[in-house]
Amino acid sequence: TAEASVEVASTGLALMRLIGMASIENSASRRVLEKTGFSLLKAEKYRGLDVAFYELHATPIARS
Repeated sequence: TAEASVEVASTGLALMRLIGMASIENSASRRVLEKTGFSLLKAEKYRGLDVAFYELHATPIARS
């Protein structure tokens, strides 16, 4: 699931920032990104397609 992917990226891989992208016209994929906590960063052409770029800043996790 999308939530599991974000969890692995932020905890297992210790990534601080995640980027997602979806076609402007693909409202279902954009909705998944938004429901998972991603925020719209920008919309622009990418390889000839209109693409929406999203970002998610991971919350640092204290390690003991």
